[in-house]
Amino acid sequence: MPFKICTIGCGAMATSGHGPSYKKYADLNPDAELTACCDLIEEKAREFMQKFGFKKYYTDIDKMLDTEKPDAVCLVAPVNLTMPLSVKIMEKGYPLIMEKPPGLNREETLKMIEVAEKYNIPNQVAFNRRYTPIIIEGYNILSQFKPEEIENIRYDFYRVGRMDDDFSTTTIHAIDTVKFLARSEYEYVSFTYQKVPNTPIGTYSSMEDLNPELLFRLISVLLQE
Repeated sequence: MPFKICTIGCGAMATSGHGPSYKKYADLNPDAELTACCDLIEEKAREFMQKFGFKKYYTDIDKMLDTEKPDAVCLVAPVNLTMPLSVKIMEKGYPLIMEKPPGLNREETLKMIEVAEKYNIPNQVAFNRRYTPIIIEGYNILSQFKPEEIENIRYDFYRVGRMDDDFSTTTIHAIDTVKFLARSEYEYVSFTYQKVPNTPIGTYSSMEDLNPELLFRLISVLLQE
């Protein structure tokens, strides 16, 4: 039996990042089947299907899931739709990988956790920074030390040519990466917002506090997109 994969969302992010990965995965794993893709805009769904080798396309999420009964679902949706769509998918019983952030606020995130635990559904957020070579190397270096021997981790996050008014939904990559490197949960994360002079946009700076029992040896990771 094939491992059936369905994906929801065939927009720019899905086309540039996820689609090529689906195709590569299917090429490398003969048992994998790109069963169906779905988008509200039929033309996008059809083009996505043709470009990346999916067998069918849909414009209705429920119809696709109820018909195809996939083994896994990928969700690449606008941030305001991630929570309600992920809840719908998990309530139907399908394992899920979703784009970040996993909720626009604490309430949304807790709702997603509640549903995942209630239905015992495997799920993952696509925090892809964990898999970049420089982060993997940093993790390997830090793994040589005991957590209590590490004093500090610094992550400088730069966006080039991005004019998003709200930076917080992408800054979560930096927050997750530091957590991953530190092997520690946060106690809190706070953001400070300020306008950029002579532009319509603003910037966020963040302050994070990791588990006080874990102090971190200085490692500076500079990433530029």
